[in-house]
Amino acid sequence: MNPKFLALSFFVFNICTTVAQKNDGVQSAIDNFATSQLLESASFGVSVFNITEDREVGSMHPGIVLTPASSLKVITSFLAWDVLGPDYRYTSKLWYSGKIGRDGTLTGDIVFEGSGDPSLGSSQMRSVHSFRDLLKICSKEILKAGINCINGDIVADESVFNSFPICPTWQWNDLGNYYACGAWGINIHDNLYYVNFRNRTELGALTTISNTTPYIPDLKISNE
Repeated sequence: MNPKFLALSFFVFNICTTVAQKNDGVQSAIDNFATSQLLESASFGVSVFNITEDREVGSMHPGIVLTPASSLKVITSFLAWDVLGPDYRYTSKLWYSGKIGRDGTLTGDIVFEGSGDPSLGSSQMRSVHSFRDLLKICSKEILKAGINCINGDIVADESVFNSFPICPTWQWNDLGNYYACGAWGINIHDNLYYVNFRNRTELGALTTISNTTPYIPDLKISNE
């Protein structure tokens, strides 16, 4: 991780602590931080507000125009912690509409209702069900409800969010990166798929795509 980002994260944490203790110490903390060797060649700006009193309690270069980049994650993380709480858990729902016949046929729909959970079916996060295990769990619950045939649709409901999943002003060359995956109502398998290539033994020979994981029907790949 970038040491300057670490320094900024530590600074923001200390600033929040200082604000909670005593507003008068904020400017001193900012002045001391500005002398760090990590900032010797850096451009930075700080503006700390007491939202209760609606006044600035410390600043340095508050009007300078900067690109916040990943340092903004510190602010959103603190906000999520404050609004949602440290014990918040996403809840995705699996339910059905219609009626189940005596023969186990559902005349209606199976609905998977997303909650915006970024860890759903993730292979990158610990202590969560994998993509394959998640499908098995859903299948098991459907059978447990007495459904063995569906005369309807399988619906993925991602309506929990109704805004742009990705900011429309982002540059196109950023959208292929992991940090631009978007805030979707349903995120699955980290919103990615793996492309597996078939190796060629001859140097310079064209390779071909063997398969993709997970399997996505009718997926078309355009190589530019």
